[in-house]
Amino acid sequence: MTSLKVLPLLRNATAQLHKQLDASLPLAAANPSIEDYSQHLLGFKHWLSDIDRFIAGSSLPAEEFRAINANAMKLLEDDLQGMGLEVRAPASLTANPIKLDAACCLGIEYVVKGSALGSAMLYNKASRMFPVAPMSFMQDAMMHGKDRWKQFLLKLDSHHWTESELASAQEGAIWAFQRYITLHEMSLQPQ
Repeated sequence: MTSLKVLPLLRNATAQLHKQLDASLPLAAANPSIEDYSQHLLGFKHWLSDIDRFIAGSSLPAEEFRAINANAMKLLEDDLQGMGLEVRAPASLTANPIKLDAACCLGIEYVVKGSALGSAMLYNKASRMFPVAPMSFMQDAMMHGKDRWKQFLLKLDSHHWTESELASAQEGAIWAFQRYITLHEMSLQPQ
């Protein structure tokens, strides 16, 4: 089974969650502010940190995925510090309710790599709206996002998919979206 067959399954499984998340993100506001931009970056940083902790606790060989995430987290932290924001760890979430296997990790990676492509698309809008704001993360996503996506598609193509693995990948993608939404909602609650 190729990425041409796997991607639509992942898209369909997450379509409603994707729509819900996109509508609620700070940069989706009609006239986003610099604070919205910083909250967008902070939310992404917390989400990637949460995913990294989850994957680090497994025995999966996910070095390339974790290395790209580590770079993204560093760029996000640099941008936030450049805006004068202190980056604190997010509130802890409950235990991860899914079983992480290679297919599940590919489902999570689908959401992460797709979100990076979304950030790349936001770069032009954000750079016009906030010309003095640091944008290392979005610039990196713009410069490398398409190549990283192509590498991800090769991973999907080379994986030997079974029906249970397709279900696991869908579960991982759904979990990744739900995790982002939960972290985002937590960040909106008064401290």
